[in-house]
Amino acid sequence: MLMVTLKKIKASKSSLWAVLAVVLSWLFLAGEYGPEGNLYSYRAPDSAHWISCSDVDQYTGCFRYDLDLEAEARHAWLAVVSEGGYELLCNGNPIGAQGYWRPTRIFQNGLTESGQRVVRSEPIVAYNFPREYQWSGHDNTKLVTFFDLTPYLHKGKNSICLEAEGRTTQPTVLAFGEVTTKDGTLVELVTNKNWVAEPVPRGLGRNSWAKPLYSVSHWSAAQVVAGKQRSFLSAVPEGTYEKPFSSHWIQPVRDAAGRFPGEVEAQFSLQHPERAYLRLASHGDFWLWVNDVRVEVSGSSKGLYNGGEWGVKWTGRRPLAMPFVMLDPDEAESFFVGKRFENPRHGDPTINDFKSYENTHNRTRDRPNQSGGNLDDDRSEEERGRLQDPYGFYEETDASLPQSLARPSASVQYHGYDIGAYLRDGQNSIRIKLVDREDFGYDGSQPLNFALDGIVRQSNTVDFSLGELTWMATGAASPMTAYRVKPSDLSVLDFYATNQPSANKWWEIALAIGALALLVIIGRSNRALTHWCLVYTCILGLIALLVFSFAERSEYVWFLAESRGPLFVGLAGVVSFGVFYVGKKWQVSGRGRRSSTTIMVLLLVLVFMLRAWMVHYQPIDDDEYASIQAVLAIAETGTPSLAGDIWYSRSPLYHYVAAGVVKVFGPNIWSLRLYSVVLSVVTGWVVWLLAMRFFKDRWVASASLLVFAVHPFLIFSGHIARFYQQQQLMVLLMVYLFIEGFIVRRGIWYRVGAILLFSFAVLSQEISVIFVPVFLITYLLFGRGVALKWDIKAVIYMAIAGVLIVADVLLFKVKCITESVGVSPNIEATVAPTFWELGNILSMFIGYSRLHVVLALFYFFSFVYSIRRGSKIVITLHVFLLVSICTFNFLITSVSFRYMYSIIPLWILLGVHGVSVFSRLLASQTNRRVAMTMRWIVIGVVIASMSPWRIAGSYREKILGDPISSLAYVRGEMRKSDKIMITEPHPHAAKIELGKVDYDLVVPILFDYTYRKDGVLHDRNGDARVVNRLADLQRIFVEDNRVWIIINREKFRSRKKNIRWEYPGAREELFIRQNCELKYRSYLWSVYLWDQSLGKFETFRKEPGSWIE
Repeated sequence: MLMVTLKKIKASKSSLWAVLAVVLSWLFLAGEYGPEGNLYSYRAPDSAHWISCSDVDQYTGCFRYDLDLEAEARHAWLAVVSEGGYELLCNGNPIGAQGYWRPTRIFQNGLTESGQRVVRSEPIVAYNFPREYQWSGHDNTKLVTFFDLTPYLHKGKNSICLEAEGRTTQPTVLAFGEVTTKDGTLVELVTNKNWVAEPVPRGLGRNSWAKPLYSVSHWSAAQVVAGKQRSFLSAVPEGTYEKPFSSHWIQPVRDAAGRFPGEVEAQFSLQHPERAYLRLASHGDFWLWVNDVRVEVSGSSKGLYNGGEWGVKWTGRRPLAMPFVMLDPDEAESFFVGKRFENPRHGDPTINDFKSYENTHNRTRDRPNQSGGNLDDDRSEEERGRLQDPYGFYEETDASLPQSLARPSASVQYHGYDIGAYLRDGQNSIRIKLVDREDFGYDGSQPLNFALDGIVRQSNTVDFSLGELTWMATGAASPMTAYRVKPSDLSVLDFYATNQPSANKWWEIALAIGALALLVIIGRSNRALTHWCLVYTCILGLIALLVFSFAERSEYVWFLAESRGPLFVGLAGVVSFGVFYVGKKWQVSGRGRRSSTTIMVLLLVLVFMLRAWMVHYQPIDDDEYASIQAVLAIAETGTPSLAGDIWYSRSPLYHYVAAGVVKVFGPNIWSLRLYSVVLSVVTGWVVWLLAMRFFKDRWVASASLLVFAVHPFLIFSGHIARFYQQQQLMVLLMVYLFIEGFIVRRGIWYRVGAILLFSFAVLSQEISVIFVPVFLITYLLFGRGVALKWDIKAVIYMAIAGVLIVADVLLFKVKCITESVGVSPNIEATVAPTFWELGNILSMFIGYSRLHVVLALFYFFSFVYSIRRGSKIVITLHVFLLVSICTFNFLITSVSFRYMYSIIPLWILLGVHGVSVFSRLLASQTNRRVAMTMRWIVIGVVIASMSPWRIAGSYREKILGDPISSLAYVRGEMRKSDKIMITEPHPHAAKIELGKVDYDLVVPILFDYTYRKDGVLHDRNGDARVVNRLADLQRIFVEDNRVWIIINREKFRSRKKNIRWEYPGAREELFIRQNCELKYRSYLWSVYLWDQSLGKFETFRKEPGSWIE
């Protein structure tokens, strides 16, 4: 009976692996798992070239091309590729941009053309002050982005501009496109040597260089860069932007009863459609169906309209408290909030009189300091008649309509869609439902109508046009009126990516069922086939997990090819056969301690090299400057003095030990950072020690140290001249001694060592005090009783540790915290209950950019194994880690993944142990040699999920914002009498690099970083006078002849032409842009110069009867 039961169990397992193998294969082959959407290939024309600036020191580039059109533009488009970020402008108007965020941000996070993003999901882990990874930036050169220029070009002189930004000097861009004029002329737009380029807008204002009226004849020609990529991918089907719109307006007519036809439909026949795009213009909201399948926009909720900015867009007239004609055009032009604050509102914001003689005639848009009654300046150019234009465009006769008749009406919604996956061979249909505004209680300023065109590429290479379809109302017949669409009718084309419909491929299902039946029948009697199905299933699962881990990075593009499913299945099959082949050849080594020592030494050398390489090149972090300032002060004076009697007494153990290193090796970046690198190497050795001591497994020790060595978060933070690495080392040693002294009970000195190391961890980073409840819970669960004399000694040492910690806190309160003069909107993280971000509890298992998701799966193998086997030490490690994660999230304000940096090595250790447990389970089902091969494959996938290929390139990039290069430029250009102003929290950087700092620019004011001196607020670190109002800037510009203003563009959030008026500091930024000359830019930093001798000073507002601050 027992034998029969065992046979049934084995047979059921064989069937299980066969079922899993077939199901996973079917999911991949049918496209049910993996990235959605297809990418289309593009190649730049031979006449287009990558271009850069000639300046080799700056990290930005301003590129401009002047274009003369003899007729109005009928159709125009431009495709742009950049290594970093860029903003595209036409005649001074912002068209679109790709913001260049840090590598931990989701890929294409800053792309304004949201419908063209290949990564359309939100990041799993939010970004609360993330520490960076040792990664190069996302590979933006893989993808090309398309822009519609038609509404922005006009007859006469035009300027097309690109402003680029990179993490390396001389950022490069490539663009190609075309302009078709109304007289049939075709003009090619390509980047080449005919463009002009400067790193900053030399001789021109920050916002004027992109306008055609301003000459750039004094600029240098762009440099052509050869040998770069010319083939690209895009989510946009070919022709969507390149082809002019050709169709008719279709306007359904109400019947005699006044009823509006709910839906209109067109039928057409196709022969094997391969790809297709559809463009639809509408004066109302609508739903769209293709072959009775709703076209769903990626990123939008079900049930929302296809039209509108990712939801409902109210475009018609609505009941208003103020008559529509009396509103400022800035308020009424668009009901989409993202388009409303290009610049501040005109007039006095404290009153609501809406003076008709001032505001109703003001169409100045981005010129808040100018006004006029006869402007017709729709495209943000300069006023007519004020400046001479050799092309005569601005001297044309003003033939504009009266303002009351020229009010902006409801704009046209103009969208493009990829509908290739919705079409089928034979008969097809497109159905549109326009939303009747009567349901909303008001009518629109335009009648409800639509126009649709598009191209379907068929297998016979004959393109089918959707622009000439015949439309009929569904249900009762209803007449349609049609008239040709003019180019001026259309707004800017927005491409919306669509969710791909699930295809009903019955043959795939039948094939899967047949394969399943065959495997089950054969597998019952064929043990080798069962083992192969098991290994194959595991490998295919690892591939699926790897694809999921890449979903927020540019590597995701690798998996977007149409043939990805068969490729993954074939790869899993080949690797699974290779596993068995290698397993047969594998000879289990009997090498002992000597080989283990060699492996450990080699891995520790790898740890050192990855952290020490180019250690001087990376900019100094914001917090790192504070530690460097304290260390240098201790080395020089013996106290961590900052400004006056203020000390930076935080983390005294780290700062005094680092000061000792500086005393021996000198005050340079090498000695400061290499100290942290050496601590990283020691931490790696402790990881090896813990693995050998608690798991007694050389493989776990080797694999854990390997993952520790290549972990991009640990590499980056492991060379920072701050207390992070010292705290991590102390915590790991503390865990080791705690388990040995309080759990295993080896001796009193282990307990004493754990207590002392806890105090050292707190003195290295005060937040480490939250380990007290962690130790308490762990001891109550697993602690062992000892002799009374041991407890007495332990209590004595606890008291000593407590005295040291209390003294540190008191010193911090007395010498480091200044008298409160206000409430700061941005406070440092501290120990206090917080329950705002409960989702961050999972951040250790996910990580920024999904860094930890692969290893997290195997962590749970270790967790379950420790419970089932009752391994006290392993359970203790798990409890310590999980309780620490909860404590960090519940007891630290400003919760962030970075505060759990100290326990990441412990998480790695348990995750790798889970891989070992997985291999044992696999060995019980197959054999030991196959399992040993598989565990190295798993570790390979874990390391691949961390994108280690990005590490090498990161040493040539500025990962953080670079104030050092900007300050070095100022040092070379400043005069003795010049004043220095820099944004918070970097006055100490200016003091270290320049020897002085006069002003601290901070909006809003951060009282945590200030103290009162002689009745005036000063910065704590640099003793600079605080500037936190526009009035202060105006006073400084009047009193001082020359002021260098070094701005962190992450603090002043307007990284493009338009000012971000929802953020503090917008008025101050506009004032600086108007009155100062932009001289230099490094990564995320700008240097402006105020010079009275230039004779240029503009107040913030200059409108008649308006207000000035």
